[in-house]
Amino acid sequence: MAAKQGPGAAAKFRSRSAPIHLLRARKRQSPELLPEFELTLKPGDKNARVLERMLTKTTLSTQRASHYNVMSVGTDVLNTMLRRAHAEKEEAVRQAIAEAEARAARELKEALDEALREAAESKRKALDEQKQYYEQLAQRVAEARDKLEAERIASLTKKMQREKEEALKDAWAKAEIIKNEAIAVALEEQRKKLRAEAALEREQAVAKALTIARHKHAIKLDEAVERTKRECEHIASVRAAAVAKVYQSEINKREQRISDLQDDLAAEHRRKLDVEKDFKELQVDYMRFLDLTDGQYHSDYMVKYRWHGRMAGQADSRVQTDNLNKRNASTEPGDPLHVF
Repeated sequence: MAAKQGPGAAAKFRSRSAPIHLLRARKRQSPELLPEFELTLKPGDKNARVLERMLTKTTLSTQRASHYNVMSVGTDVLNTMLRRAHAEKEEAVRQAIAEAEARAARELKEALDEALREAAESKRKALDEQKQYYEQLAQRVAEARDKLEAERIASLTKKMQREKEEALKDAWAKAEIIKNEAIAVALEEQRKKLRAEAALEREQAVAKALTIARHKHAIKLDEAVERTKRECEHIASVRAAAVAKVYQSEINKREQRISDLQDDLAAEHRRKLDVEKDFKELQVDYMRFLDLTDGQYHSDYMVKYRWHGRMAGQADSRVQTDNLNKRNASTEPGDPLHVF
């Protein structure tokens, strides 16, 4: 085979082979650059057969040049294998990272859904507890008001009854004094009559005087009783009006407090509706973001509105992309959504 090739072929082959000092330098650098791999040639390998044919069927000079060229070929093969192994390793790492990111996204979505459910439940419980607390407070206020009003009315009634009894006792005592005085006068006159044996006219005069005195006493007694009654009724009416005014003031205060509590409850309800509205808008924006930023996985059949504090008949069950085409068609060029 060496005779057939001739000197020209050997020279051409030697010109293609690398210089000896470059081959030695490449041989020295190979273990340092790639210390983790080792080139091995199996007996049935194609490269092994090529090297064996080159070593056995060439001249000595050709074999010597080919020996150094073998190192270059082996280094190229080794570098090719290393690049392939490195590419496979990077591909495996990219796949592992993609799987980890997908798993983390799923876990994050599940955690977010759970947190939202817990927040909604906590909010509902807090509103129920607050409503129950204010209802119980209003009931206690009403009971306390009724009890206080009953106690004040009973106390005022007892006081008025006591004053009335005292006034009647005073009037009766005065009447008894007047009566005793009249009786004493009559007895004295009678004694004088008996002692002096006055005439019948004097007795008639005394009797007439006694009758007149009794009549005047009766009139005075009736006037005193009527005057005392009017005074008692006037005092009772004045005090009843004062107590009624105090009660009406307390009732107005309690009614104002109830009105304030109702206004606070209505304000809390409006704030709740505003929060639910903002949350729903945020949810719609987020779902629209999912639809518009990824065209590979369309979520039209997966994502739906959730129910937040609305009746079942009023809940919106449409998906977030029902009106997407209509909104994109009506979007102005300056709108940020127009770029999608």
